[in-house]
Amino acid sequence: MIDLAKISVIVPNFNHATYLRQRLESIFNQTYSNFEVILLDDCSTDGSVEILEEFAKHEKVTHFICNDHNSGSTFLQWKKGIELAIGEFIWIAESDDFARLDLLEHLIPHFLNPNISLVNCRCELISSGGHILSIKHEKDRGERSCLLDGNYEIMNNLTIHNTIVNASGTIFRKSVLDGIDFPKDYQFSGDWYINIEMLKGRQFYYCGEKLNFYRINQQGVTFKKRDLATEKRRYTEYIHTIKSAFRVLNQQVKFSPIKHSWLSSEWYNLSQYFGNQYAYYLPPLPFILSIQFYYLLIKNGLINLFRR
Repeated sequence: MIDLAKISVIVPNFNHATYLRQRLESIFNQTYSNFEVILLDDCSTDGSVEILEEFAKHEKVTHFICNDHNSGSTFLQWKKGIELAIGEFIWIAESDDFARLDLLEHLIPHFLNPNISLVNCRCELISSGGHILSIKHEKDRGERSCLLDGNYEIMNNLTIHNTIVNASGTIFRKSVLDGIDFPKDYQFSGDWYINIEMLKGRQFYYCGEKLNFYRINQQGVTFKKRDLATEKRRYTEYIHTIKSAFRVLNQQVKFSPIKHSWLSSEWYNLSQYFGNQYAYYLPPLPFILSIQFYYLLIKNGLINLFRR
């Protein structure tokens, strides 16, 4: 029975002491009670470990692991937690987010459909201070819940953006990861890559209820200032991930200057790397055309010149 299914909740933390209590209390007080909790810390320096040690005494905590050295990758922590998990379903509960107490109760029943690989819910955006923001996520699907075809989602959406918003609002079957080459060396788009692989030939369910609170943290990975070498890595990950979406369905890369125009901002960040000192003062069109050229390199196999 699906209502007896075990869920493995993985909490990968790094320097989120400010948010940890709220995060963990929103897990341990879930109305759906059949879950284990795996606590992971990636060598935090802000007092996180002391908070985790306190919660590690809870009967539902099956593993509490602190790294001696920072791994440098959230997705390495994901992989570690998934390998330890004994549940049929996985919930990656990011340490700076929190959930409504009925998130699991709402999402788990949709897995009665055996072809559903993951369930994703709508997110409420909150500030670093915990205030609900008046804006909505740019990829918000709205209030209408729906069953979606995975192949369609890959070809029409995941080849452009990661449209499955926020890992904290997503639960997936552990079994769908079998045979997937986990992107443990990724730093930026590992979740996007995994979502693509998990949806191939399957379905997913979108719940229009706001069950997850997604913190827009200006001290986090998304907002921190990066040097050009890091920007190159991020851009290259995006390109590889988009390419993988087409490869999953045995399709060639199809570049759309309009749909992929968001990548022009990534090109701005890389302008000095490619030797264009005046790129910041030029209109976006040259960069969109540059990205089109970059896609031609991918299509013709020259992407190897830019491997990480």
